[in-house]
Amino acid sequence: MSKIPRLEFFAPKTLAEALNTSAKWGGDAKLLAGGTDLLVQMKQGTIRPKRLMSLHRVRGLTGIDRMDSGLKIGAMTPLWDVEHSAVVREQCAPLAMAASEIGSPAIRQVATIGGNLCNASPAADTAPSLFVSEAELYIQKKEGEKRIPVADFFRGPAQTSLDGGEILTSIFLPPLPSMSRSLYLRLGRKSKADLALVGMALVLAVDSDGKVIEIRIGLGGVAPTPIRAKRAEELARDKVLNPSWIKKVAEQASEESQPISDIRGSADYKKAMVAALVSKGLRQLSSNEERP
Repeated sequence: MSKIPRLEFFAPKTLAEALNTSAKWGGDAKLLAGGTDLLVQMKQGTIRPKRLMSLHRVRGLTGIDRMDSGLKIGAMTPLWDVEHSAVVREQCAPLAMAASEIGSPAIRQVATIGGNLCNASPAADTAPSLFVSEAELYIQKKEGEKRIPVADFFRGPAQTSLDGGEILTSIFLPPLPSMSRSLYLRLGRKSKADLALVGMALVLAVDSDGKVIEIRIGLGGVAPTPIRAKRAEELARDKVLNPSWIKKVAEQASEESQPISDIRGSADYKKAMVAALVSKGLRQLSSNEERP
């Protein structure tokens, strides 16, 4: 790794300062959250920003707040806090489970949920859980605030919908469907410190007859962006998830994935792992097995 070259650095104390500077700097700047990805990329020379603005001192960007309509999580909230939050575990278990899978405990105390999203890795662990939560992102710019579905945030590997001068400030999670159960499963090559080869978040609700009334399947690491397996979800609705239907739904989710072959695994292997994880998750939730 090389040294980080000289650059212009600013650490605002207020969001107004941050927005003014971000608007002035435009596309030449990078925002620093936890830095667990960005600083490594800068040392490797894959990213060479001319300006760097830290959000560490900006007040109001951290915290997990229970609201009547759901949960609001500040973009600068450490993943450690998300992992250990009782209210996140209660209202969005897949997100807490996903946060626990990222890096080491030391990394999770520094890395932030907003940084994990804005890095825009197709394999971002938090993304599939936020997809199945149908989360909304609060994005602030100098002219005002906007809210967008998390599914509209990702444009491609390392690409988001954020324009120059815009800052992700928080994530809103509406309640999961009534009587639903949920989980997050991932497959990595070696350890939690490695990116997920495949990540899968699942929400499932069934009626008294065992028929699926709601299902959401989020996938990471198997397309240019995180995705929802919408056709697999539609296939499962109104079905009793016996072994035959579980296999069909898992195979459909695999078909919807679009992985590439790389040093971390072949496309065929990743597709097979999508089917395996979806099948495992459906068996686990439909049979009332305990979550890991």
